[in-house]
Amino acid sequence: MISYPHLLSPDSSEGTSSEMDLLSGLWQPLLARLLIGSPAKLRLKTGETTMESANKEKQEMFEDPNATSFKIDGRVILDFRGQEHTLCVMEVARSPQLSKVHSDGAKVIREAKNIANCLVEILPDDKDLLYNSTAFGIQTAGLSGCIFSLLLVALALYVAVPEASFELPTSVTTLPKFKSVINTLYELRDNLNCLGSLTRDNLTKRKTLADQLEFIEKEEGLQRRARANGSWRTQ
Repeated sequence: MISYPHLLSPDSSEGTSSEMDLLSGLWQPLLARLLIGSPAKLRLKTGETTMESANKEKQEMFEDPNATSFKIDGRVILDFRGQEHTLCVMEVARSPQLSKVHSDGAKVIREAKNIANCLVEILPDDKDLLYNSTAFGIQTAGLSGCIFSLLLVALALYVAVPEASFELPTSVTTLPKFKSVINTLYELRDNLNCLGSLTRDNLTKRKTLADQLEFIEKEEGLQRRARANGSWRTQ
């Protein structure tokens, strides 16, 4: 924030800062510090990147090996054996302009769906599968933002749940609201660490013959349900 003091000035206007200013000068430092010492060893990746799994889905959908998914401003990532597993996506906007809110929101939800799809492939197919396979998204506009979770609650049925909204203070008189912002971000951090630890545990689990047979049975079950009810997930 030292290089971008104007971002929190109550006199600043939308034209004085760019999306990159807000991302690199405000949200990236704030969220990166939130993940320091993460028990699940999570990290923040910023800068218009795509998810490999989302790219593969889009390539299959359009039968185009060069197709790529939406570029996302920020992602919370779990690294495992050279692969990135995204748990949360983030989009940053300069202002809450309606068209931008709609387009960014659609992009975040679409990529969160891909996260949920990937988690289903990793986590055990038990009574907690749908509860555990929860993706998270962050959408910001200027100094305000919202956090939502996205759950795969049934075959091909995804539900986005607004979890919290927040707004950063711009003066001493509005400083008390920062406590609620921090509490909101801490809760998000705790949820991501729990999800990250669960994901890592399942990725590191030593596979046995019984596990592989169970996986085959799970895949066959998904295929049977897909034929009967349509795909368990949507593109």
